Amino acid sequence: MGPARPMNLAVFDIDGIPTRPYGGEIPGAAAFLAAVRAAQDWSVAIATGNFQSMAELKLARGKIPWQGVPIATADDSISRADLIRIATSRASEQYGIGAFSRMATPHSSL
Repeated sequence: MGPARPMNLAVFDIDGIPTRPYGGEIPGAAAFLAAVRAAQDWSVAIATGNFQSMAELKLARGKIPWQGVPIATADDSISRADLIRIATSRASEQYGIGAFSRMATPHSSL
């Protein structure tokens, strides 16, 4: 039997990360992402109202290790509800999970 698949999904929204050149991490954002990635029963996805290019810029300036994480951006939809659905769908496909038991954000507890 292989390793247990993560049944919970943490959706990470990067809209609060500053775009100014000196930018910096939103307090706790990288720690949240690291905690989710380290937890065996959690997966992670990113949903943002930013376009893909701006999202990548913000993630880099915010020092957020996002490579390999499913992401939904304004290139996919301008609707927040759609972005969550798209990010969840991409995470489901990437992680091989039909449905997640629970969803969280950096503002909720794991």
